[in-house]
Amino acid sequence: MAKDDRLRVPLDPKYAEVLGLATYCFARLEWDAVYCCEGMQKNYLRSVRNKTAGQIADDFVRLVSALSDQQLKARCEAPANEFKRLVGARNALIHSNPATEPGGNQRLVRDGSFWTPELIDEAADEFTACSLLLNELHHGPLKSYP
Repeated sequence: MAKDDRLRVPLDPKYAEVLGLATYCFARLEWDAVYCCEGMQKNYLRSVRNKTAGQIADDFVRLVSALSDQQLKARCEAPANEFKRLVGARNALIHSNPATEPGGNQRLVRDGSFWTPELIDEAADEFTACSLLLNELHHGPLKSYP
């Protein structure tokens, strides 16, 4: 192992940038979900250390379905389900395999489809849109629940 070996990977810096930003956007989303779960179940934060995003999504959906406040439940259901869907999108991105496009660019590919910078940006936008909803719930009705 030599210092700067990572620079031997022929990856376009713009591609690395959008991939890194999407990863960060998902991390924010995931933690917004964790904090929403904490709002519904005290000390949830202590249980999250070894959980996958999928397990967190399952917990989130389960906790929302158990809410007794029907108005709050209705407000949380769609964002919780969206987070669960986006876990799948993140997994499709992060668990893709590196490959070379016909034009020579290095890209991630999943099921025969290349992740273009545009597709990665779209995923990052979806992650952020859901994150904003969850952040609003966390700092709003779930902050003082029950």
